[in-house]
Amino acid sequence: MKRVVFIVAISTLIYGDEIERINLLVDEIDGMRKGYEKCTQQLQICRSQKPKQQECKKGSLKTNQVDKRMIQNLQNENNNLKIKIKRYKDLQVENNNLKNQINKYKNLLKIKTEEIEDLQKKLTIAKKKTSQKRSHKHFKIITTQPKTFRTRIKADIFDKPDGLKIDRWEKGRSFTSYIKSGNWIKITGYFIDKKWTKAKKDLWIKEEDVFERD
Repeated sequence: MKRVVFIVAISTLIYGDEIERINLLVDEIDGMRKGYEKCTQQLQICRSQKPKQQECKKGSLKTNQVDKRMIQNLQNENNNLKIKIKRYKDLQVENNNLKNQINKYKNLLKIKTEEIEDLQKKLTIAKKKTSQKRSHKHFKIITTQPKTFRTRIKADIFDKPDGLKIDRWEKGRSFTSYIKSGNWIKITGYFIDKKWTKAKKDLWIKEEDVFERD
């Protein structure tokens, strides 16, 4: 996973460098094109003035020399321009390939991220199931004769043995039970205004916090 993220980061940096190189090359090509056009215009002007200069041989010779130099310069500029244009096209191809590669690794990163999230969910569920199994194996449920108990102190009430605290009962509150597990007693019913009510959810209390009523 780290390797994929590293490759995407490096590819993005390279892509940025390639874009900058392409922009510089485009500016350079544009400058050469303008220079080429300027030289062409100068050559045309020179040629248009050639008949007047040919009135003397020296002037004609000088004009021919200028023409040759300008033609050579134009040819050199043209060749350089062709090379730059080819390089520009090559960079465009490299740029497109790099874009495709970045998109490929982005998709791969997305897939791997989803796989990791899925595995994390499965691991969480597996841990929860394992914890529940251990809890059931550790605490053995024992059924006894129904008895009435009373809290000897302010006592905490839990959702299961060694579970979460969900309530706190006042000292002297009465309840009934016929289920034990280790040093825990399950509250199966309790009294409200001297009327017995069946417990609608799991309520557990520590045996040390209660005493049995006669």
